Amino acid sequence: MNIIPAPLKMELNNEKVCFDCVSLHTDCENKELLNSFCKIPCKSNFINPAHLLFRENKDLISKSFSSDKAKDAYIITVDKTSIIAGYYSYSGFVNAVSTVEQLLIDIINGKEKAELKTGKIFDSPKYSYRGLLVDCARHFIPITELKKTIEMMAFYKLNFLHLHLTDDQGWRIEIKKYPLLTQNGSVRSETQLTLSGKKDGKEYGKGMFYTQDELRELVSFAEKYAVEIIPEIDMPGHLLGAISQYPNLSCSGTKADIRNRWGVEKIIACASKDETFSFLTDIIDEVVDIFPCKYFHIGGDEVPKDEWKKCPSCQKKIKELGLKNENELQGWFENKVIDYLERKGKQALIWDENLGVSPASKKTVLQLWRNELNRAQSFEWIKNGGKMLISYGKHFYFDYPYGRTSLKKTYKFLPQNIKLKQSDLVHILGQEAAVWTEWIRDKEKYEFMLYPRMQAFAENCWSENIDDYSDFEKRLKAHLEYLRINCIDYCPLKLCNPKGITGLKQKILANLRTSDTYGEIRLKRKFENKK
Repeated sequence: MNIIPAPLKMELNNEKVCFDCVSLHTDCENKELLNSFCKIPCKSNFINPAHLLFRENKDLISKSFSSDKAKDAYIITVDKTSIIAGYYSYSGFVNAVSTVEQLLIDIINGKEKAELKTGKIFDSPKYSYRGLLVDCARHFIPITELKKTIEMMAFYKLNFLHLHLTDDQGWRIEIKKYPLLTQNGSVRSETQLTLSGKKDGKEYGKGMFYTQDELRELVSFAEKYAVEIIPEIDMPGHLLGAISQYPNLSCSGTKADIRNRWGVEKIIACASKDETFSFLTDIIDEVVDIFPCKYFHIGGDEVPKDEWKKCPSCQKKIKELGLKNENELQGWFENKVIDYLERKGKQALIWDENLGVSPASKKTVLQLWRNELNRAQSFEWIKNGGKMLISYGKHFYFDYPYGRTSLKKTYKFLPQNIKLKQSDLVHILGQEAAVWTEWIRDKEKYEFMLYPRMQAFAENCWSENIDDYSDFEKRLKAHLEYLRINCIDYCPLKLCNPKGITGLKQKILANLRTSDTYGEIRLKRKFENKK
């Protein structure tokens, strides 16, 4: 059966059954929702329809799964005439729908029938958090594309969409109290095209932001697919999109242009000014009103302290608070924001640069993206009750070329890759892949970089056993056809794991991104023209 991610357990018989469509039944108000996103042809007058029934069955799920797994769990029974799916909660219902669709993917892909084995599927996830980060700040991702992404996330049982909404290169979320953030803060003078610094000379970003109404509608859309949306307002670094319009937020107060190149910006928010916190709490007040998710990401990554070292006010604050240095000032700054979020009923997520900086580990989730943890600092975090989210860049950053991060590399990731010990694993909340958009300017490349690595990542997050990559690749072929008929610009399997001459070209391109960031796209087009 071509199910991705692979279920926890399948008890299948040798008996086979063929279905050519379904007649749909459900025992609750979910029918309207089911009809709205179920892609299976629902008819009853065909020769061999599957009588498809979705029903809430909390007793059965509770007996079969632990309490922490029940929410997302489901059980599917296939016999000669029917497919019956039992679930505990709405997220389990959505997961069951996705699996049933995949059981019948041949019909969805246009074939006359689907051949299944009778038996039972028992399924629940390895991690409760299975996320995807989309960077909307560097290059804007339209709402229509985000909706398509959400649909695909649900199809592969991912449940958190993390939107990176602000950065040095652009501010992408409407804040009514500070209209300049989107009027001007969304616009940069030009865009860097290569690592060597070449720019296109074209203004970018005018009108490219999300209104609050658009985001509320997106949240409502995502809820239908059991996907929660997490906003990120990066601070105190990566904030030039705001500082460019409100320069009083910086230490010097000097006017600065929005950054038109990639990399780490030295101009950051001043930690000692009351107006900085007033500004940020105003932002938070409006953002939390849009996103009901309990998580709120505050960044905290890549914060150069050059400005703070030169700032008399910051140095005075360090002395007043009895802090050792600028790192501890960052911890104090972030803990003020974290405490404010807690009063708003939100839990903060922060990047792993905060190891050894922010002591508020019980209140926050640490997102790991770098090569490995500092063992002493990570132990302290765990000891203080901290949870971790794995976003290891070398395996889960999908802006990296396939010549650097292959499909197989994404699929085969283990926590041991970042030197986590067995005792650390209970502290892992889940995993999150990321699509950073410095080098992604359009829909074609966005989808090319995301698919089919999303499928590999989803199975890594959900399934306990990820030893058999060859089996995953066999199941993937039907899903690539599914992507094709849904007009998604995925990377062909031949290019996903670089081999031979083509692989050598990809690896060269991966190392020479200074001159050619769209080289893999051209290889794809060349490959497709040959077919």
